[in-house]
Formats: sequence, structure tokens, C-alpha cells
Amino acid sequence: MAWHGAILLGRLNTSTQPHLARFFSNLDEMTEQCSPAGCQLGDEEERLLDTYCVVLAQLESVYRTRGEWVPQLPLLKTGSARPQDEPLLALAPTSAVEDVVNLSRSTDAAFGDLIGPVVSGALTYHPNPVFAGSHAIGGADADFIIEGTIFELKTTKSFNIPAIRKALLQLLGYCLLDYDDQYDIRKVGLYFSRQGWVTAWPLWQLIFPPAEVLQRGLVQSEPSEEEVAERLTMLRDLMRQVVEDREIDYEEAFS
Repeated sequence: MAWHGAILLGRLNTSTQPHLARFFSNLDEMTEQCSPAGCQLGDEEERLLDTYCVVLAQLESVYRTRGEWVPQLPLLKTGSARPQDEPLLALAPTSAVEDVVNLSRSTDAAFGDLIGPVVSGALTYHPNPVFAGSHAIGGADADFIIEGTIFELKTTKSFNIPAIRKALLQLLGYCLLDYDDQYDIRKVGLYFSRQGWVTAWPLWQLIFPPAEVLQRGLVQSEPSEEEVAERLTMLRDLMRQVVEDREIDYEEAFS
């Protein structure tokens, strides 16, 4: 997403293009040197990586706002720079970098058992997945999917029932936009990073009627994969009709 933002920023201001290209080149060099995947970095390397991440977040914002917001760029000079001397890193406030450092450290505790299998390829991992129906609502993408569990990452201070409910509805929307079941999503997970809270639920508990979910819970009986797939197909078809603004007979759909 940041790369798309950089392309857009380069179109808006062509003089930034060589500087943005150098930034990503330095980012590649830095990540190759420190090899952050699957390990805990030292303080200096972690801080440098997170400084790049803060700048990447700003470039992503350029993409998300379709160029309506752009960062106030520092004075940029031509020529090469070492990764740690990259001029665009001046965009990252120290307070924001320290915040990301703390969040990164907390994530080790929340997802520590999964990081190794993801890096090794033992578990499937999809960062920023887009769905078959994403284009119809402006290009929605989720945070990440690990082995069929879609996660929503929240860094807000609000941590209460309304916040959880809103996040679950967001996840449900992503699942229903996956018209062709490309990602085989069968669980939904939330990670509130500032509170260190991570949990997941079976997707079927969100797509079947509450009374049926409650009854199944009482007798400890889950629906079969065929029943879940059939329910998802029906709801995804309805979702497609909604986003395409087609008339829907809900009584017939749920009969």
C-alpha cells in the first residue's frame, strides 16, 4: 500500500520520484542486512526498522486518501545515502517511532508461537489481502490472514464491547467480499495491540442466526463444513447484490 502511495506522490510531484526510489532501495538494503523475519532485533535495528515503518505509514496514507493528504517533505538532496542516513526518515517523529517499537515488542508476546511457522512456510500467511468484491467498494483490504484465520489489528485506545462489535462486523464484511472463497476463511480474530488482547472465533458463529448459534453451543454441536460453505455462499451472493445495488428479496433469501 505504501508503494502505491509513493507512486501517486511521484505523479503529484515528479521531483520526488528519484528520492522515493532511493528510499525503497535503502529499505530493501536495510531489511536484507538485519533480516527481521522470525527474530527479535536489537534496540538499534528495531528502531531503524520502525522509523522506516512510520514513513511507510505516511506513504500509505497518501494512497488511502487518493492524494488528498501528502506529507510535508524535508529538504531532499540528490545522491546516495546509507539506510540509516535516508533523508525521508526525517518524516518520522521520535514519539511515533518509540510507540511503534513498543507495539512491535508486544506483538512478539501475542503472536510468538505463530511467527516461526509463518516464516518457515508451515502456516499460510497473506498480508493485506484483497478480495473478489473489494473493487466494488473502493478496494478494501484486510490486515492479514494466517492459516484461514483473518485478523483485524487495532491500535486504538478504545477497548470495549462497541469497539469489539465494530471490528467483528468489519471482519464479517471482508469474509463476505471473498466471493470465490479464495482464502478459505473459517475463523476471525481480533488483536488489540495496546491492550495485548488477541482472540479468535469460528466464522460460523457470526453467519448463522444467534438462536441457532446458542442452541449449538448448549449441545456442543458445530455445523458441518458443507453447512458452513452453503451458508457462506448464500450470504456472499447477497453481499454481491448489495454492493452492486441490486434489488433483493430478503424474505425469499432467508426462507
